[in-house]
Amino acid sequence: MNLLVGMAPRVICFPTRLREWERVAEGFESLCGIPNVAGAVDGTLFQIERPFEFDGYLHTSTLY
Repeated sequence: MNLLVGMAPRVICFPTRLREWERVAEGFESLCGIPNVAGAVDGTLFQIERPFEFDGYLHTSTLY
């Protein structure tokens, strides 16, 4: 995890000017056909130990 946190500033960046955001939105629309969207976030799965006697899905937002 420390490796990912350390790499994040070099690989995750956001536009700083309006025209850059507009270019991102135009590119997203040309790829996905959805106008006025500047991108999307994909999910990542992490392996966790299954809670005792839990038979279903566990959404990570419920873990605090």
